[in-house]
Amino acid sequence: MRKRSLELLILIFLIIGFDQWTKHLALNYLGERDVFEVFPFLNFVLRWNTGVSFSFLSDYPGMLLWLNTIIASGLIVWLFRTKSFPITFIVAGAIGNILDRIFYGAVIDFIDFHIYSWHFAVFNIADSFISIGVVLLFIITYLKEKKIL
Repeated sequence: MRKRSLELLILIFLIIGFDQWTKHLALNYLGERDVFEVFPFLNFVLRWNTGVSFSFLSDYPGMLLWLNTIIASGLIVWLFRTKSFPITFIVAGAIGNILDRIFYGAVIDFIDFHIYSWHFAVFNIADSFISIGVVLLFIITYLKEKKIL
């Protein structure tokens, strides 16, 4: 195995471990109705997401597990062909959420950003890495098209 592939694999395991550890903490320290205020704009709350982003397709949990697994498999192939750092984030986040679906039947979300009474969708560490990976992928693609990278 090449050095870059090994580094990406280690990073994937570290991200999944961090994600699962934070979800474990949420499950053990937050009740279904608890709201733990971290900052005036950030709460920790335990939520179960049976769908994908913003609970989309929540009525089809079995289908979602297969769909997520197929997409993650494609991303893994893409990752090891391109050795892309942003794809590493996306793959690790996807696997973290797939593990939740396998073990709990839903994804554990607990991070609640809000501005006064407006709340963003509750999310988790895996979702954060997926989002960061997508943004980095767009930035890198843009910079390559502009011949900056």
